Amino acid sequence: MSKNRVEKYITFQELPPLAKTRRWYVLGRDSKPFAIIKWYGGWRKYVCCLEADTFLDADCLTLIADFCTKATQAQALNRKQK
Repeated sequence: MSKNRVEKYITFQELPPLAKTRRWYVLGRDSKPFAIIKWYGGWRKYVCCLEADTFLDADCLTLIADFCTKATQAQALNRKQK
């Protein structure tokens, strides 16, 4: 199973921002959200909050983790530029 195969089934849809941070729905192949990625201030990074009874394999988790990492890096860069 490759990450490219997973990318066909998982998409990220940006939502209107809350305060200073961005948010995204994680959508499955049926275009329904099964998770939300949002800023978690306690950890100072983006996290993924899953709906109940959501099942993900390692490739799906890697794709979402990479997205969270890139979003956190972009937030840090944005914070430094201000």
